[in-house]
Amino acid sequence: MKKLFTLCASALLAFTLSAQSEHAKGSIYLGTGDATNLTNLFHTDMDIAATIGYAVQDDWVVSGTVSNDGEGNNTFDMEVRYYGLLDGFGVSVIMNDATETNGDRDMHFGVGKYLTVGSISDRLFCYPNITMDGDQNMTSGIQFGFRF
Repeated sequence: MKKLFTLCASALLAFTLSAQSEHAKGSIYLGTGDATNLTNLFHTDMDIAATIGYAVQDDWVVSGTVSNDGEGNNTFDMEVRYYGLLDGFGVSVIMNDATETNGDRDMHFGVGKYLTVGSISDRLFCYPNITMDGDQNMTSGIQFGFRF
């Protein structure tokens, strides 16, 4: 009887822990817009980007990115990402140049894998992704950041 109770308690605990969302409502994300630009760290025309996001519901993250092209021009992008399809994979819709009024705005669709760097901290994440624009041009990127 004692073994049966221990087995049931362990199974209940395991199912409870696995049912919690990794992207729980209220989580805040701070990170880089595209870490592949860090290879140009000591170059004169390095683009700088910062991202902040918020989980409005479990597995639904809304984020914004501000980037600077080195010449003083800022670009604001908005993104909605959903993580509930496969384990750790996210699909997203991105509106580039969200504040432009001259028609330069465009939509991108993306897919990526949310990875935590568990050996350092479960709050540190890496998100390699691939995006496709309206002309079917594909680009890849990597986001690094922290989840609070």
